[in-house]
Amino acid sequence: MRLDLHHHFGIDASTEAKFNEILAMLRGIKHQGDRIMGLVEDITAKLDAAAGSIAGIGVDVTSLKDQIEALILAGSGATTEELHGLLDKASAIADSAAALDLTTP
Repeated sequence: MRLDLHHHFGIDASTEAKFNEILAMLRGIKHQGDRIMGLVEDITAKLDAAAGSIAGIGVDVTSLKDQIEALILAGSGATTEELHGLLDKASAIADSAAALDLTTP
């Protein structure tokens, strides 16, 4: 944007140079603001992807726990202790995923 300050206000060249300097600084500020907003959008997209991954882990662990419980009820060839150990590990993973989800805004 170019202001014709001489025509409208009768401003001298020194004052016009200062106005042009201010306009250049404002353009720089706008550019930095645009850059920051782009970075914020990138971070938001990454956080959304992480939240989706965490939710997926929770679903997978729930499914695993259900399968282990079904094996326990069906009396599979694995020992009860082995199956309960797997169930405990699945529960620990689910708790960790839930804790991660709480840290995601």
